[in-house]
Amino acid sequence: MKVLERNSKAFKEWAVVVDALGQGQQVVIFRKGGLEEGSGGFEIENREFFLFPTYEHQKRQELIPSVHSRLEEIILHRPKDQFIHLQYYATIQSVFKITDVKVLRPLEGHHIWTQSLLEERFSWGKKKGLFALILRVFKLPHEISLPNRSDFGGCRSWIDFGENFSTEGVPVLSNPEFHQKKHTIEKLLQ
Repeated sequence: MKVLERNSKAFKEWAVVVDALGQGQQVVIFRKGGLEEGSGGFEIENREFFLFPTYEHQKRQELIPSVHSRLEEIILHRPKDQFIHLQYYATIQSVFKITDVKVLRPLEGHHIWTQSLLEERFSWGKKKGLFALILRVFKLPHEISLPNRSDFGGCRSWIDFGENFSTEGVPVLSNPEFHQKKHTIEKLLQ
């Protein structure tokens, strides 16, 4: 459920993952925290946000084989202009802190990352663990294009555009489809 009619916040994620979320292929994302997020790591700063597609760090070997061709297509059609193109808005429906790496294995098939990538992220840094966020994703009626700025860069999760945009959108999954996927993942994470 969306609360905000307008918002200036965005969450950075690989473009191929944003695409999977936008197609309803997955409803869960995992986050450890970017290098610029300090020793405290990732924090949930916003419960609603635009999905900000990034093109750095996407690697074929860190994705399941069925999305390799989609990754190549996304890279090939990467915007050549100096603009950020936003197509989706998301709300966090559930948050889980994963403290046991064994919890990740049953989640295979519910996301597009490889098991080895998630295990590597889980073990990275001083604190072991990952956050799992279940998102409800909405397709915007019109793409929002913003000039890319240097302060949007860096290894961090959150961006503030400094300007509010409409959050109007249509859910990418029907209510029954979304709730079934959400329930399945929540069961695996409990």
